[in-house]
Amino acid sequence: VPRRGAFWSIVLQVFPTFILAGMGMVAAGIVLHKVQEWTVFKEVNEIIIMVPALLGLKGNLEMTLAARLSTAANIGHMDRTKEAVSLILGNLVLVQCQGIVVGFLASLAGMAMGWAPVG
Repeated sequence: VPRRGAFWSIVLQVFPTFILAGMGMVAAGIVLHKVQEWTVFKEVNEIIIMVPALLGLKGNLEMTLAARLSTAANIGHMDRTKEAVSLILGNLVLVQCQGIVVGFLASLAGMAMGWAPVG
């Protein structure tokens, strides 16, 4: 039987993260609503198809980052501040590079779909 304090400890650790993630998704929806009126989205309809794939990519990159950082923390690689900062920054740079590369490849796929003959 879990202790009552343990339940509230978990709630206090998880709740802010869920709220922040929810606010991020709402903000992404607001931005998407505004940019769908841009000329590029009207002229190349295939680009809008890439949005769900890129949102899925974002979730995958966030989960791999969380897995890397939690593994490093459990192994003890984040016990010293200097090592932790280096590890966090390195992983953030890696995730950013992964996002740029895959986003570029997705844009190439969207352009290829736009150039392909219809019919």
